[in-house]
Amino acid sequence: MARARARESGYRIGPGTWVRVRYVARDADGELVEDAPQESGYVHGRGVLLPALEAALENRAPGDHVRVTLRPEEAFGPRRKEAILEVDRDELPADVRPGDRYEAETAEGLVVVLRVLEVRDDAVVVDSNHPLAGQRVTFEIDVLEVRPATDEELRAAERAAEEPQLADGPLIPVASLLRGTPRRYERDGSGDDVPPDSEPP
Repeated sequence: MARARARESGYRIGPGTWVRVRYVARDADGELVEDAPQESGYVHGRGVLLPALEAALENRAPGDHVRVTLRPEEAFGPRRKEAILEVDRDELPADVRPGDRYEAETAEGLVVVLRVLEVRDDAVVVDSNHPLAGQRVTFEIDVLEVRPATDEELRAAERAAEEPQLADGPLIPVASLLRGTPRRYERDGSGDDVPPDSEPP
């Protein structure tokens, strides 16, 4: 009944609509990226979501459930060897250890997560690839609310688009990427090891 009433409102997701969703994200091993479902509100068509996610949600209505698996190039990109960097030892805390993660900002104003690979006397080797780079990522999304965005929400979306954000990572909070042990594909550096026509469980 609630779904029927929601559909009767006539609002579907499109440019300039405000959308509230509940979602979970799973990596290529089927592991949850976060411990519990998350809720988020955003203005559609303003670059808040990955383009492939926006496309999957286009024209959906409250009550719809959307499951979409993004290829690495649609999600967080491939793992890049040039993203393995050396930084001066004194730029990180004295007790830094392999496996630690830190938040940093690039010259372009993007927030990235640095994972420590090796600690030397004078330098630290870090991986600045997105933790989900090289992986298929599956989002399961429930559409909770759709309505026209207010002028204030549209202005806020425009401001947010100009602020530093997690590089290539909308919907995945930095905090969730900073905690926890490395995933299997981070430990062995295998990257996207999912066969092209398969999906995670």
